[in-house]
Amino acid sequence: MGAHVSRGLLSLSGLMFTMGVAVAQPGVPAVEELVRPGTPTAASYQDDTAISKSYLVPAIELVGLNVAGNVGARIAGVPWAEVTPDTMWHNLTHTWVYDDDLFSVNQLAHPYGGALVYSAARSSGHGFWVSAAYGFGGSLMWETLMEAEPPSVNDQLTTSFAGAFLGEVLYRWGRAVLWGGGANPSVGRHILAGVIDPMGAGNRSLFSEKWRRVPPPRLHAFMAAGYNQPLDDTSSGPFHVELAVSHGLPSDRRFVPRVPFDHFDLRGQLNAGSDAVTGYLDVRGMLVGTAIGEDRRRALWGLHGTYDYWDAEGVRAGAIGVGPGIAVHAALGEHGFLSASGVLALVPWGAAGGTGDIEGVRDYHHGPGGSQLLELKLGRRGLGVIRVSARAIEIYGKLRGDAIETVVVSSGGVMAAIARHHAVAIDVVYSAHHASFTDAAASALDQSAQVRLMWAVTSDSDFGGAREP
Repeated sequence: MGAHVSRGLLSLSGLMFTMGVAVAQPGVPAVEELVRPGTPTAASYQDDTAISKSYLVPAIELVGLNVAGNVGARIAGVPWAEVTPDTMWHNLTHTWVYDDDLFSVNQLAHPYGGALVYSAARSSGHGFWVSAAYGFGGSLMWETLMEAEPPSVNDQLTTSFAGAFLGEVLYRWGRAVLWGGGANPSVGRHILAGVIDPMGAGNRSLFSEKWRRVPPPRLHAFMAAGYNQPLDDTSSGPFHVELAVSHGLPSDRRFVPRVPFDHFDLRGQLNAGSDAVTGYLDVRGMLVGTAIGEDRRRALWGLHGTYDYWDAEGVRAGAIGVGPGIAVHAALGEHGFLSASGVLALVPWGAAGGTGDIEGVRDYHHGPGGSQLLELKLGRRGLGVIRVSARAIEIYGKLRGDAIETVVVSSGGVMAAIARHHAVAIDVVYSAHHASFTDAAASALDQSAQVRLMWAVTSDSDFGGAREP
């Protein structure tokens, strides 16, 4: 069941890309309108204020989500869902373990479940930290009371922290989609916001908006679809979809991060074919930080939280991380710009390894480690941008196995404007996975590469180099 959960969650990204075209009917905007953000106001650069809040609503929803998940698993005949008072008492009184469930379940399904609980609290009027506490409590309830298996330390960490990071990004993005439509968002915007953040959309519908209704600060986003071609003998689906959102730009001279994830970046990619679905999901956001520099040369720096899920040919890694990071913007002349981002994070617990996903067989190692990110962009507003990025995750799997896993994903490409809110892009992606086993002769190296041709719909023509307000 875990593999199907993973594929279903990844397919949400594809739905986000394709639905804009599908709903282009009378009274519903075209896809370019759906990604267009609202115009920032003075309130966009102040602390977000809740109109009201509820502690009871997210608590009820937390319990409801967990019970529904258990009941659904019981109906499907899954053994771990057969909980009894004895299993609950055992889990509450015995030592926690590190489980070896499917990679996709541990590294994607659990974080998404945590994001749903987090968003239930966030859309009820609570801030980042209180919402994260609800996510932690929801995971604790699931591990001890909703599973017949012993509670898992790695699941508790991943569900709580990755769920908070992913949940905050989806919550903010869903609101940005709605608020880009002004006082009366279109049907298309409501549908897209509901796909992005279902718990937030549900709570807004049932209990009304709990926050001041102001546009977010300047952001840049794009949705893309196209063709993926492997450059080696690995199999990778030919249909490629992609999304990217940058919220709170260092190029915006009025923007100063005040609360967690005021500044964040999200990028999701999906390759699909008749027999394979693979993809990447990268989330990073500033937990604590500030802005430095002048109007034409600015930087956002501070402590970042990261969540990555990579499931592609020869590459499999998932990790949460915390560490210092910076995003720099420099204006070049009247229209050009150079931007760079970097994060160096400590991974308290992550996983990396092979690309099989078979129930009962663990083909990956998990443990602590580190992750690194470096991105460079050279662009000209209205024309296009050249992009280069490199990401790496290292997992010290010898604490619970016999290998040190290292995974690297790098890419380079060009996106060029062809019309207002429309662009074409080409990217070349290289990934590598190295496993260093206790027996050096058993070390393994897997590599793959693809080239992608895409048509993109962008939120603006600045490509992240926002014009000065």
